[in-house]
Amino acid sequence: DLIRQGTLITQLQGQGKTASLLNAFPPRYFESIDIGYRLPGVIAFSVNQAGFHLKNLSDLFAGNAISADFTAEGWQTHLGYVETPVLTPTQAGERLRKLAGQSDLSIFEYWLTDVAGHHQDMPSACSLLEILDTVLGSLLSEWDDENGLIMLTSDHGNLEDLSTRRHTRNDVPLLVIGSPELRGSFIHHLDLARASRAKHNLADIAPAILHSIG
Repeated sequence: DLIRQGTLITQLQGQGKTASLLNAFPPRYFESIDIGYRLPGVIAFSVNQAGFHLKNLSDLFAGNAISADFTAEGWQTHLGYVETPVLTPTQAGERLRKLAGQSDLSIFEYWLTDVAGHHQDMPSACSLLEILDTVLGSLLSEWDDENGLIMLTSDHGNLEDLSTRRHTRNDVPLLVIGSPELRGSFIHHLDLARASRAKHNLADIAPAILHSIG
């Protein structure tokens, strides 16, 4: 009910802006929601509530989406879609750059790191970070948009402390990449959102995004 009242995505939609969740979802994801077996994630639900398309198997095959593991190997090995085109991490970064230019706000959720954290799986955690590093490097090598920003952050701590299966209360990073002018404007609005508080929190990010895009 809280999400239905309005989100960053619906505010952008109300301003005539577009938003996209770049993750591709398999058929069983939509089927499990339809029968009430599971609830959609908050970002997927927000995108859907604003009337934007959630990407599916067809989008992934057409090159218009990215799998949660970047490469789509999991779609072959775990989901059984053996004909799924597989990308290298470098190619995934190139696709991210291409798809990001098609919406005013493009979001990608790398939730596999959360799974590795809950399982306290150090080899998997290291592998996932290595893949992310390569994807990000590829994305940056292709990034030539002086009017765009790349932002990396997390909704909570987890992977940085594998001594616990739970989410942590550690501060999360916010990495902002782009031209000095755009970065400066974003940080300025981030500070405005903070107002009189002693430090930033995650609630500051959405207003800063809204100001930057608006």
